[in-house]
Amino acid sequence: MTSLQNWEIFAKPVRAVLVGAGRRGIDIFGGFAEKYTKHLKYIAVVEPNEERRNYFGNLHKIPEDYRYDSLKSFFANPPPKIEAAINSTDDKSHFITTKFLLKGGYHVLLEKPIATTFEECEILEQLAIDNDRILMVCHVLRYSPFFKRIKATLDSNTIGQIKKIDLIENIGHSHFVHSYVRGNWNNSNTSGPISLTKTCHDFDIIVWLLGFKNCQSLFSYSTKNFFSEENAPGNTPSHCTKGCNFRETCRYYAPDYYLNSNTIQARKRAVATNLDPKDIEKNLNDGPYGKCVYKCDNNVPGTQITTMSFDYNVSANLFMNSDQEESTRRIKIEGSKGSIEGCLVEGTLVLTKKNMSSKKLRVSMKTDPHGGGDYPLIYDFLTGVKNLTNSERTLISKSIMSHKLAFEAEKSRLQYIRKVKNFLQKRPPGYRS
Repeated sequence: MTSLQNWEIFAKPVRAVLVGAGRRGIDIFGGFAEKYTKHLKYIAVVEPNEERRNYFGNLHKIPEDYRYDSLKSFFANPPPKIEAAINSTDDKSHFITTKFLLKGGYHVLLEKPIATTFEECEILEQLAIDNDRILMVCHVLRYSPFFKRIKATLDSNTIGQIKKIDLIENIGHSHFVHSYVRGNWNNSNTSGPISLTKTCHDFDIIVWLLGFKNCQSLFSYSTKNFFSEENAPGNTPSHCTKGCNFRETCRYYAPDYYLNSNTIQARKRAVATNLDPKDIEKNLNDGPYGKCVYKCDNNVPGTQITTMSFDYNVSANLFMNSDQEESTRRIKIEGSKGSIEGCLVEGTLVLTKKNMSSKKLRVSMKTDPHGGGDYPLIYDFLTGVKNLTNSERTLISKSIMSHKLAFEAEKSRLQYIRKVKNFLQKRPPGYRS
């Protein structure tokens, strides 16, 4: 794929509708259109929240008539000549919104996950085929320079036949608490399991690096959820600002985090779209991001380990961890002729060939949360809309396998929990764990 400096300039920008003006909708998909005006122009926005809808509409100079509170109102009076839709709605809405967009004749760039059941994923895949539309999934890590360099090394046979992949995702403690304890992805019943909502990225990287080999077997297990009421330091209120006696010592005290100048803009925007400190403080008083972390009704594990076996005796281990503060991914791939390993956030790779010394490789890094993958992915989608040739697109047919593994991992994890629970209930008198 061409570098950002050499991107082809379109005769006319792709005319698009943004469906879902949340954090990524505003900052990433909106940010691209602000920077690359010759590639993408938003003609309309669909967003039920009036504040976010108008914030995005004002930012992109969208006429009032083309700011919609629902897809129903959008389809009742759509703007002319829209070519594509970028869907960044909440996870539970992905299926129904994408279904209508495909049937409406739009090419769709869809945030992961594709849907919250595998059956829905398959239906959307077939709908894209039946309507001859591009349905591209935001598996952005494939576009990061770090993973592209690894892929090129593997494809060149530098380390020979792949034998094993170990991939560690350190979510980062602050990120985990923000998104998976207090945030939109804290409960599998309202969003989806973390194997889907977070680590489908990692399952995708594994199968992509392996050239989409078939997975023959999978086993997954997790640790017990730490953020539950039984682990609270004492009697705590529902929200941090409602007289918590542990505010001086609790690392999760919400005002200290969201009103801190070091907190990244994207997380502050989750609390208040306009980033106004007064609005952030107000919303912490009764909103989800101001809740006591031990009273958030979350059921997401902080650690999950998944072991997989693929064709040709290739094994892969995925270790998802939230205990460390560092938010990154670390990988090691062992091959018949050597190995390659590295850290995404550091932008470093170490290539070791048998009977030779190791070689350190530097990878150019970007500042977006996915190692520089966001904007190249959007550009790649737009080239598809413009009928430009490119083989890298994360089309649904090449992305659905990761979701299959994610659902199987959750199924395996729950089975393991049930087995352990049954064993403990039936253990003989006097048994010592």
